Amino acid sequence: MRVGANSPSFDVSALDTQDFIRGMLEPLESPIVRYYWDRGYPDEMLMMLRLSKEFGFKLAALQHALEAYKIMPEILEAGVGVSLFADLWSYKIEVIDAIPFSPAMCSKFGILTSINTDSFAGVPPLHLDAAKSIRYGGLSEEDALKLVTINPAKQMGVDHRLGTL
Repeated sequence: MRVGANSPSFDVSALDTQDFIRGMLEPLESPIVRYYWDRGYPDEMLMMLRLSKEFGFKLAALQHALEAYKIMPEILEAGVGVSLFADLWSYKIEVIDAIPFSPAMCSKFGILTSINTDSFAGVPPLHLDAAKSIRYGGLSEEDALKLVTINPAKQMGVDHRLGTL
């Protein structure tokens, strides 16, 4: 299929999906896939956990994992982190089950948890969601601070340089 006049012609329909994914991962010694998904539906997160196990790649974190609290045992078993925001459930259907307890629940369960935002407002939404984890989830101030400092640095693999004072 050609998309534009200067696009290379390549037909992926002849490739077996498993062979294609294995081929993409073979050159890497220890593949870590920084998986991003704009919706945190449990079935989609479980699908990615299963794919990573089947094809032998490590997921660093599930992004926008707003419903991770529904599948915490599976996420913990896979050793995958989650990045989410506390709630903001009223602006689109994909976030309807987001709850302010989620970051604290995942963190207390032993999952490496961080807070992210879709906002263009900069850092304040991160601090507000960390504060919600104290208020609604019962996290200590230190553990809430980790949600926006060292934990995301660990998920990105840069904790040896960033995330702590």
